[in-house]
Amino acid sequence: MAVEDAPPSVLLVDDEALVSRLYARAVQAMGFRTQFASNGLEALEQVAQEPPALIITDLNMPGLSGVGLVEKLVQHGDKTFPVILASGDDTVPVLLNGLAAGVDDFLVKGMPFAVFSERIRFWVDGPFRGLPRHIRAAALKTFSQLAPYGPPVKRLRAPADLLVDRARATMVDLLGEAGDGFGLREVDRIRFLGVLDQVLAILCRTNGLAHLRRPDAMVAVINRLPVFWRARILREDVPRLDSLIDEPTFRHAANSLGLHP
Repeated sequence: MAVEDAPPSVLLVDDEALVSRLYARAVQAMGFRTQFASNGLEALEQVAQEPPALIITDLNMPGLSGVGLVEKLVQHGDKTFPVILASGDDTVPVLLNGLAAGVDDFLVKGMPFAVFSERIRFWVDGPFRGLPRHIRAAALKTFSQLAPYGPPVKRLRAPADLLVDRARATMVDLLGEAGDGFGLREVDRIRFLGVLDQVLAILCRTNGLAHLRRPDAMVAVINRLPVFWRARILREDVPRLDSLIDEPTFRHAANSLGLHP
């Protein structure tokens, strides 16, 4: 099977072979291929041969750390895929260093396979190919105000549920005022996403962990809209947010919090 016809690959980077094998079982059970590297330098060689759909990397490794790996990928322009940092250290400084380097998501080693699989599925099959830069900037700003203290990574799941409920209620109210004709044009969908992005930004203003789950919340809000509106917003797959954030229509909607011009 040619590489272009093969299932997406996940590159597992860890100097402990047993950890990589455990991760590989979950990755392969989801139908994805696995690549392996024992440190950041080996991972760079693997990426040069075949860019993966996702990297999951340990933090502390000999030669080149997980954060160093991401920095090199960004410097060389080779980071075209999301990177998850998996570490036993889930303190705010780790989050800050990882976000500043270009890490997109964080997991605590020893997490349940269900959580591990959920994050893989989100980044490989979802509408995002990395944490959008404006969300990264907002998370960095909030975490910087907390450092060196703050909530640990293992609490990442909690903010998403509350975010979705509150943002969904707001968007349903706005759609009710928009009229039955809204959503028939592509520009309407872009406005909807722009407003939703800003609603989530407001709700996350003082919570760095919640900022990191804004991409999840955006997808979840759309999926939980009333059937009538969901059918219009999801006439196609949810577009990549990072391909929309610089569009004038998206930015105007986000700045005005309005679904109409």
